[in-house]
Amino acid sequence: MTDRQTSDAAMEPLRRWVKAVQCRQVKQQIVYVDYEQAQADCVQLAAQLAAAYGCGELREFAFAAIPRGGLIVLGMLAYTLGLAAGQVALRPGDAGRPLCIVDDCALTGLRFAEFLATVGNERVVFAHLYSHPALRRGIQAAEPRVQACIAAHDLAGLAPGPDATAAAGDDHPAGWPAMPVTGRYWAGSAAPVIFAWSEPEIHVRDPFTGEVESGWRFAPPHRCLKHQVELAAARRPAAAPVAASPRLWQSPAAVMWRRDGDRLWLLQTESEASHMFEGLWADMWRGLATWGDVAAVLTWLRERHPQAQESLLAELEAFIAYARVERILEAA
Repeated sequence: MTDRQTSDAAMEPLRRWVKAVQCRQVKQQIVYVDYEQAQADCVQLAAQLAAAYGCGELREFAFAAIPRGGLIVLGMLAYTLGLAAGQVALRPGDAGRPLCIVDDCALTGLRFAEFLATVGNERVVFAHLYSHPALRRGIQAAEPRVQACIAAHDLAGLAPGPDATAAAGDDHPAGWPAMPVTGRYWAGSAAPVIFAWSEPEIHVRDPFTGEVESGWRFAPPHRCLKHQVELAAARRPAAAPVAASPRLWQSPAAVMWRRDGDRLWLLQTESEASHMFEGLWADMWRGLATWGDVAAVLTWLRERHPQAQESLLAELEAFIAYARVERILEAA
């Protein structure tokens, strides 16, 4: 082993500790929105729109959603406001109508800017569930067509710093040192928000190398539909129907995870332990964290690892015992 390798190995516990501390700090600021909360937020947003424009004027609006989270919000908003079916699908003749663009959140405004460039409406309202007030002011200052930016709730700001974990939305990193506003509505950073259907990209900066790692997931798979699809295609095996048995296992809130090809990385931010799994054990964690149902996981593993049929149950039991000790799985 070279001196450089020895030095890198000696630094690894410190790297893990710093990353765990950073990620704990970010987790403390994350806003998590489940479906029930999202519905309540849509009721709040509808009330704000009605107060600003009145139900009569809102009937003259066309509504459009920024895919994909905006589609979920617009669906609930349409019922809450009693919108006609023709109001929620843009048609060629709608360019002359006032337009309400809907999304779940806005962190940098990039997705809104891209969507706004595709429509020709002269009167635009941007309605969404979560954003920072400074971002909304920046959008209105930069876009003459935008009459109002209305959010159900404000997001707090993150203090920028070169060693901060970077929370990113709309595919743009935040949490960096202050940057010029060129190409952005706002140079600041908003607290991360995670929905039951999606988690915006959250980047982790290595404080020693300055490199940025993308792909880290903060929400446990059972609390985010997008993560279930990413981990196990959100598909329970046909032989294990949804009602077969209740969830027994889940990923703790303190566990972050990241897929890197066939490798699965886990970071337990409380114990500061990291794990890298490949092959069968990676699939075991994926299945248990996604479904939490041993019968469903066994059926899925038999499809993926036919060569290990006879030993699968014993290996799964051994993995569960290990995962409980390491606190990368917990009882549901």
